[in-house]
Amino acid sequence: MASIEKREWVTAKGEKKVGWRVRYRDGDKQESETFAKQKDAKAFKARVETDKVEGIHRPKLVPRTVQQIADEYLRVMEDRQRDGRISHGRLKNLGVAARCSVLPYFAKRRMDQVTPVDVEDWYAKLVRERRLKPATAKGRVLEFKLMCAFAIKRKYLAVNPVADALKEIGSVKSDPIRTFTLPQVQALIATVETRAKWQHARTHRMLQCAVHLAAFCGLRLGEIMGLKRSRINFQAGVIEVRHSLTPFDILKGPKTKSGERDVPMPSHVRALLSRWLDDCFVENDRDLVFRGENGRMIMWSAFNVHYWQALLKRAGLDRQGDQLHFHALRHFAASWWIHNGCPLPDAASLMGHQKFDVTLQIYAHPIVGGHRRTDAFEVMAAELLAAPKLELLLTP
Repeated sequence: MASIEKREWVTAKGEKKVGWRVRYRDGDKQESETFAKQKDAKAFKARVETDKVEGIHRPKLVPRTVQQIADEYLRVMEDRQRDGRISHGRLKNLGVAARCSVLPYFAKRRMDQVTPVDVEDWYAKLVRERRLKPATAKGRVLEFKLMCAFAIKRKYLAVNPVADALKEIGSVKSDPIRTFTLPQVQALIATVETRAKWQHARTHRMLQCAVHLAAFCGLRLGEIMGLKRSRINFQAGVIEVRHSLTPFDILKGPKTKSGERDVPMPSHVRALLSRWLDDCFVENDRDLVFRGENGRMIMWSAFNVHYWQALLKRAGLDRQGDQLHFHALRHFAASWWIHNGCPLPDAASLMGHQKFDVTLQIYAHPIVGGHRRTDAFEVMAAELLAAPKLELLLTP
């Protein structure tokens, strides 16, 4: 079986160290692990003895701290990003999760000594102390789970501690994106028609186009910024959605085949785009419709602050703590189509969804709600009440 002994030694710098060494047999080999705390040594000893009784073989692990594993993990992910296996945005999200959430809590810990309880406590602190939303905090936990899986492949870790922790954390509801009402969209459209005194004429026209493409055609910001001149079919009256521009100025195709779609343009959207191309288009190597005056991309952060939030403020739609996102215009578009009789499969196709139930669950509920169902039930009830047999049954 396993045994524990206290160990004292002096480092090369003359520092006295105390640890607890667990000796155990791994097959025909004598192995040992040293821990700074006696309780950790006892826990490891108990695990070794349990594994022996149950016939589980755990290979001797290479001791690594979470910091060391995170550095190696991110280097591998950078290689994957360079050869195109993951996107630049995905790499950025991994880095943010590691550097802003995982490492401040676990950096100096040995990875094989992190327990499910440690992960649960960490999740609670992310929510309570770091003020992350529960869904965001759980997302960071899931990123840590991937890092732990990476460690298992390289024999730095035997069992993923995050898996059991996630069972205790359970399901977490995401806050729904605040959506527009019809009067709000009407106010927004009315406001964007006029240029603010401080606003450049070209900026105003680009914002006009973006708002109308999102609200009437259901395009995402990336799809608007990734729109090519050759994909505006004025003769057919459709926008051919084939690309999306990332926040890092990378032009890519849609995630799924259903993301490639042809979206009808109302006549006023055609007029706005035609005027933009005649007066404001800047030649660029990718033939993108919307670029800065120097041919460079409009940074998304700049668009959000100087274009979008400024417009919300002018329209009286800005409020602290619950900002309306530009993406909410896409939500409105789908809801408005369905409200006006567009069949769900058609709406799903125009939004680029593979299944229409996704469209209904995510986008349609703000407008297609109880009042419309009530109206439909009233119509059906009236038709039934008008039937002769039912009238006789209801007559006192």
